[in-house]
Amino acid sequence: MAHIADRKGSVGSQALSYRLKKAMTAKSRSNEYPIGWLMLIADALWFELDGKRWTLYLLAVRSTPAA
Repeated sequence: MAHIADRKGSVGSQALSYRLKKAMTAKSRSNEYPIGWLMLIADALWFELDGKRWTLYLLAVRSTPAA
């Protein structure tokens, strides 16, 4: 996360960490965890930014129908 804060006109890394922590604690679950089997759906995207290779991982968890 420090590389984001290094960009010109950006906030510092400590402020960025504080904002992220505050946003994560403010968000609460709106429903209960499902009972039973869960399915993990995963995908990834490769891209290049500022001459460096990055991988963005996309993950989703969902419940499966009861058998």
